Amino acid sequence: MTTASRLRPGRRPRLRVALPLVALASLAMALLLGGGAPTPSPAGLPDPGPVTGWGLPVARLVFDAAAVATTGLLLLPALFLDRSSRATGTWSAALKAASTTAAVAAVAVAAQIILCASDVAGRPISGLSSADVVRFLTTLTQGWALAAQMVIAVGLAMSLAAAARRDGAGEWPALITSLVLVSLPALVGHSASTRNHTTAAMLLMAHVLGAAVWVGGLAALVWLARRAPEQLASAATRFSSMALGCAVLLGASGVIAGLLHAGWAGLTSSGYGLLLGAKAVAFTALVLCGWRHRQVTLPQLALNDAEPHRWRRPFVRLASTELLIMSLALGTAVALSRTPV
Repeated sequence: MTTASRLRPGRRPRLRVALPLVALASLAMALLLGGGAPTPSPAGLPDPGPVTGWGLPVARLVFDAAAVATTGLLLLPALFLDRSSRATGTWSAALKAASTTAAVAAVAVAAQIILCASDVAGRPISGLSSADVVRFLTTLTQGWALAAQMVIAVGLAMSLAAAARRDGAGEWPALITSLVLVSLPALVGHSASTRNHTTAAMLLMAHVLGAAVWVGGLAALVWLARRAPEQLASAATRFSSMALGCAVLLGASGVIAGLLHAGWAGLTSSGYGLLLGAKAVAFTALVLCGWRHRQVTLPQLALNDAEPHRWRRPFVRLASTELLIMSLALGTAVALSRTPV
């Protein structure tokens, strides 16, 4: 039995199960507490039903998580992996994993298209017609944005699958494409109804991009710790400075965008403000975890690079805790996009 196989083989599946459960629970709780949970329409008015009402935020959560994971996995070959990883198969494995997550994102977008069409038409999915879907896609900005996301996600999944098979290049164009994919929803969210629409949209896009690189990059490092622990030390060191920049961008853009959208009154007297406060608490916890990485786990990795299987454990434990907190924040962020001020 190898050293790697002795290291808690059940830990990764447990984390895989815990992350989506935490995100879903956070989403449901935030919708209920913030006032964004779906409610039946008054008698006589069109009502898409609870499947559409609850399915929409869940589909958006799945898309966000998959798009962020795709971005993180593409950071590995673009920035963090050494060229030697081509020989070990880590390079192509990262591209293959990114292809899978991009495909999941495409499925989530397809679900959003059907659910949004149901919501706009005011009819349950069972009563939806193809004309309703076409009308949604061709007449509304949200429909256009979702159609673009679908094309990008499908194209990205297919191109990455091909690149993984031939162990080829193209990681930089793929990374840029994934960043476009993850940022498109910012153009049609809360910012679209804000007076300073352009400024709000740019702030929200910066916020989303910072979160995608930070969360996705950390998730990719946990993946790398199990796939190629000998490369973890150099990759984590490179990611550390990037994560610091993302944290600054995330915090600054989040505060300004929140004030621009809700104002001081909305921040202190609404469900929207309550959820922003919860995100602020999660952000503070993540900053403290990042500080712990810089003070403890990264020096351990650097000093003990000769025994990567042993010294990866503290890093993976702390990173796993961060990912759980990030899952909470992601669920809350999706709920915010459906919460009134």
